[in-house]
Amino acid sequence: MPRSQRGENLFSIYQAIFMNVIYCSAKLAKLLGIKSKAAQADGIAGTALGSWNAHLFYFDRKKFIIFMNKRSIYSVTICNYKKTDLLTLKLLFLKALKDQCMYDGISIEEEQLRHHFSGFHFSLTDNDKSAIGSLNDLVYQAQASLAAGPPALQYLDDEATVFNMNSAPYGPINYQSAANVFAELLKST
Repeated sequence: MPRSQRGENLFSIYQAIFMNVIYCSAKLAKLLGIKSKAAQADGIAGTALGSWNAHLFYFDRKKFIIFMNKRSIYSVTICNYKKTDLLTLKLLFLKALKDQCMYDGISIEEEQLRHHFSGFHFSLTDNDKSAIGSLNDLVYQAQASLAAGPPALQYLDDEATVFNMNSAPYGPINYQSAANVFAELLKST
């Protein structure tokens, strides 16, 4: 194996161990121009929060990106995404995460955000069927919330919307609410 390729493989393993990975659906990966998959380091995910999955969906001719934490099924949505937002996608995700946490009554400090998300990168899907199934359910709920309008969702400003989906119990997390499990993950770190 050439030296440069070994270096890239070691860097990919480093990323998988010390950084959060956001696994993107094929549709989102195509939009973002992602062509490589993160190295799998025996299932080790960067921080105590673990990795995330993300998917692109459309509603009323607008693009939405939904992110889901795999350990807690906690979801965050970026609304009305435009391709020009590509350079600021990480910042948009962090803002949406902070807004969603505030809506769900979860206290998250700037220091915690920096600790957990100082380094994260996007990767092709890991084909985790359980996570994909939960993500598809969240997309369905988000589309239903958008169709129903308030009080199922709350508009914070022109482009920020938070959804009331994280208070529902989910089977994969022993019928606890995603907000409670995510809050516990944050406390444990």
